[in-house]
Amino acid sequence: PITAFSADERTLASVRDKAAKRGADAKEAWQLWIVDPLGNIPLQYTQNHDGYDLMDDLKKLLKLSKIG
Repeated sequence: PITAFSADERTLASVRDKAAKRGADAKEAWQLWIVDPLGNIPLQYTQNHDGYDLMDDLKKLLKLSKIG
């Protein structure tokens, strides 16, 4: 099962800053950010990616993950 969590405003601001540094554009139709428990953004997707990209990348990320 997928677990969702709520982040406080300070954490969200930090994630937004990191995403902006990676070139995220708030004006895009949609964005998906995968954020780890430490607030890092290992994966970022826009409408140009398909579900297969996401699934393959998530498998690799979870296989390599040391923090959960």
